[in-house]
Amino acid sequence: VFVLDEFDSARNLFQSYPQAFHAIRGLADRPDSRVSFVATSRRALYDIEHKADSSSLILSGIFHKIHLSCFSHDELEVLLGRLASIGLSPTPRIIEFVMDNCGGHPFLTSILAFQIAKTWLTCGFEDLDASLRNGRVDFLEHYTDLTALLSEEGNLKKLLEIVFGPVVTATVSDAVRLE
Repeated sequence: VFVLDEFDSARNLFQSYPQAFHAIRGLADRPDSRVSFVATSRRALYDIEHKADSSSLILSGIFHKIHLSCFSHDELEVLLGRLASIGLSPTPRIIEFVMDNCGGHPFLTSILAFQIAKTWLTCGFEDLDASLRNGRVDFLEHYTDLTALLSEEGNLKKLLEIVFGPVVTATVSDAVRLE
């Protein structure tokens, strides 16, 4: 199993060597090689490959697409249950605080959980507000990255239309894709 983490970079990396997509496909197509690929990316595989080589769209069809979703309340409890390993019991108050401030978003949740753990280990008590303040820069950087990604793909304006209106250029398929 080969994990192609942050595969978004292939859109630039493979521009000078688009045959790399063919090499990956060749390995994936050979049952005797017993090779499987897992790619993680923020962009659609189609968009990554198309930007690197607009004449080659051979990878997007071989991957099973799984979209990251937000943690459910139960999943969040399990994740925050790991805080017990440092002596911090994930109380309903902590769980609700994290859910209220992160909405179950995996990356934001991990930032806040890290800050809660760090504050606990440093101070010896839970200070949720301080933990949130300490994670603020990481939260803002994440939103800046998302805004740049949406802008680069031409989706920021569409998202703003869908959420705030008036809808001028966004379509139903845009809304479904952004969802």
